[in-house]
Amino acid sequence: MNRKLIILSIGTILFLVSFIFFVSAESGETFTEFEIVSVRPSCQFSVDGTTTFWVWWEGKIIEEEVTDSSGNCYKGGGYPSTTCCPSGYTCNIATKICIEGTIYLCGQYNDEDSCNNFNYDVGIFTIEELTGISPFCNTWQDYNESCVRFIGNCRCEWREDQCDAIYDSVILCEGEIPIGECDFSPLDIRDECEESGFLYYVVKANWTGEENSSIMGYDECVDKESNSPCGKPFLKLSGFSLFALVSALVLIFIIYYFTRKRRH
Repeated sequence: MNRKLIILSIGTILFLVSFIFFVSAESGETFTEFEIVSVRPSCQFSVDGTTTFWVWWEGKIIEEEVTDSSGNCYKGGGYPSTTCCPSGYTCNIATKICIEGTIYLCGQYNDEDSCNNFNYDVGIFTIEELTGISPFCNTWQDYNESCVRFIGNCRCEWREDQCDAIYDSVILCEGEIPIGECDFSPLDIRDECEESGFLYYVVKANWTGEENSSIMGYDECVDKESNSPCGKPFLKLSGFSLFALVSALVLIFIIYYFTRKRRH
């Protein structure tokens, strides 16, 4: 097959796949990752999940601070959690240093302090395991020309002597309009990691707010039994971002290739 035709075919396929992802995201029919940076420090992850850092607005500048062995994994004003550590680690509040941990689900926290100081990825991992959708937390859909529906504040929170997994459904315009809240309350949790490699998790779901299937996150707030694999929760980069990056690089290469051929 002609060499030019092969290169053009590969580039076209990748471009079309990326375009489909883009159109779906724009139409509001597909979840797309969406991060909010505020004046309160929020925990962010590197693509491979091995590095975490605090991010916040200070004046007109976005500040970043990597959480490492320097003792900064805890911040009292952090949002939605006061701690920030890589997957598979937890923050020692006393030393403010990340140490290896075995907490993967909110229900595994057995006291109020550890629950309310949950590691950020544990809150997200729990919610996405129970809804069966990834990404789910920090995603949005179009609402109207100036507003979006948003799933955020995925967290662990101590309620009625146990650690629940909770997310908020809001509308973001110039401000935030609360629409509903889903509370997954653990009924049973069994650690069978050594026997079967799974955590058995049963939760009761409670929705507070307007009851309507058109509300983002409403249909996902249901009672659930889950067998979650034991291991480090890992937050992945969205597929759209990866396809867009690859296709852009391929298209740049194609343009360069044919431009170079014409010059010679």
